[in-house]
This record gives sequence, structure tokens and C-alpha cells, in this order.
Amino acid sequence: RKHRYPSPLSNDHRGTLEGLKSITAEDLRKFHARHFVPEGTILAVTGSFDWSELRPQVERMFGGWRGSASPPIQLGPEPQHKAHL
Repeated sequence: RKHRYPSPLSNDHRGTLEGLKSITAEDLRKFHARHFVPEGTILAVTGSFDWSELRPQVERMFGGWRGSASPPIQLGPEPQHKAHL
């Protein structure tokens, strides 16, 4: 991956044991608030349904959902050495 993609796409996303042990519940709450936002979300419904009956339930469940997407990630320089394994 490091030979093909720029940082941070080439980073090892598995993390480390030390990093995992250092994550707190508050870290997870902040991550969730920052990344799980309504912008760009698609609601898919299948089967036989009546939108006039479904809409109030959707509004009740998701109407208060707020937040906007994070800015796109900034990519580092392209790797200098390409490799094919």
C-alpha cells in the first residue's frame, strides 16, 4: 500500500495495541459526532410501503439529526517508488 497510495491512504489502519488501549469512551463519542452525520446519507426503504405513513416515523427518528461532513482529507505526495507484487 505504501508503494501505491499517498498518505494517509497508505497508513496502516489497523492501529497498534497501545493506540487501541489509549482510546477512551469520550474519544469514541467525538469520532461518532464528527463522522456519522446526515450530510450525504441515503435512506433506502424496500418492500410495499406508504410514504405518507412512513414519513412521520422517519422525521421522528432522524428529524433532529444535525452535523455536517468533515472537510475532505488532504493527501500527501505520491509515493516515489511504485511496485507491483
